Amino acid sequence: MLENFNTKYAGKTRKWTGTDIESRFQKVSKKIPDNPSVKFYKDNPIDYSHNNYGFRTPDDFKFEKGNVFLGCSITYGIGVHIEDTWGYKLSKEIGGKFWNLGVGGTGIGTARRLLNDIEKVVKVENVFLYMAFPYRYEMYFPDDNAWQTWSPTVEGNPNESLSSNWFKRALIHEKNMLQYWHSNFDAIKWYCHKNNLPLYHLTGENARYTDNIYSTKLDINLNFTNQSITELFKNHHSQAKTINKTKANLKFARDFMHPNVSSHNNIFEDFKKLLSGKKPNESDPNYKPEFLSKTIKKSII
Repeated sequence: MLENFNTKYAGKTRKWTGTDIESRFQKVSKKIPDNPSVKFYKDNPIDYSHNNYGFRTPDDFKFEKGNVFLGCSITYGIGVHIEDTWGYKLSKEIGGKFWNLGVGGTGIGTARRLLNDIEKVVKVENVFLYMAFPYRYEMYFPDDNAWQTWSPTVEGNPNESLSSNWFKRALIHEKNMLQYWHSNFDAIKWYCHKNNLPLYHLTGENARYTDNIYSTKLDINLNFTNQSITELFKNHHSQAKTINKTKANLKFARDFMHPNVSSHNNIFEDFKKLLSGKKPNESDPNYKPEFLSKTIKKSII
């Protein structure tokens, strides 16, 4: 129940995880030692603490009331402190326990599965879903006794059969991707409906600040200049008034790949608009979701 990548770290704290790799940070630190983001995270290291089920949330699941947050590594909070994540901010804003079910590298299928399981260990009051990336399929592998997520845009796929031409032609075809997305998304909506739970979601084109995340990653070989690294992610950064000046000036998360503190704050602000009824979503007849950014389309077709 509630199996996820971090189940093995239940009750444990990690200093580095996922794309937030110590060796990469050290390399970047040598290249741009005076960068505000580098200085800040050197002085303020991140702890990835996991509760009794392996989720990055301060409290253990003890059948208490709280708010559920579904998503991928952005919701998990890769590269930022837990208090700077959009979900933590929103939970503080509305009150209640912060049940962060974000799992790095996963998609809508994982979110649906975890939501079905969570009612066995907590009392859900609100459900928040932030998911912009549809190219992720969760499948159960009996040989490994584990759920795994596969994405056709991830290089180095260890299962060659899933990297075959058949896989590229079939599973990553837009019709199949959207079918998988919508069937799981509809299941999430039905679950919330039958349990009388409010569901707030930013998906598709409404999940801003992520459209170029997967095409503007820091060069792993660190072949960049100070000027180019300053420009990287400029579209994901804003001087948010609701966070302190130091954090507002951080152009990067610690892994130099995921949304920074200001971007998390912007997502938080978008959910506040959604709560007040100002943000359109899929229930709006004029809303037309567009999942395939031009960059991603070009890379997989």
